Amino acid sequence: MGQAAVTIDGNQIKGPGLDLRAARIERTVLISVNGELNARNSRLLELLGVEALAEDAVDRLVIDCLAVAHVGSHGLAALIELDRVASENSAFMRITRPNRVIRLLLDLAGLTRMVAAPLSERTDPQSQRVG
Repeated sequence: MGQAAVTIDGNQIKGPGLDLRAARIERTVLISVNGELNARNSRLLELLGVEALAEDAVDRLVIDCLAVAHVGSHGLAALIELDRVASENSAFMRITRPNRVIRLLLDLAGLTRMVAAPLSERTDPQSQRVG
């Protein structure tokens, strides 16, 4: 069997059933994931995330899962590995906008700490003012 085609164009990587886009904003790298994270492609996310964490002065890796349709065991393993690498680099990783199924998967794996709270659930300093 042949290798599935992977294309790299600047900060975008396309693999079988997966499209990754990376952007750096100050000390944060945001990786937007579109498609499925499975045995055929999850290594691409892992490699992109590890490369991002190796950049100078990066202390936060954010994985945007809004357009993720499915996460298999290999995808979960890639997220766990990125969290481990982030910790080793004195950085941290968060997952934003996971769908209900991904959130449940992370909860069952004991990884809900990886999920960033939605903006609506975060404490607004303005609402904490008294009088």
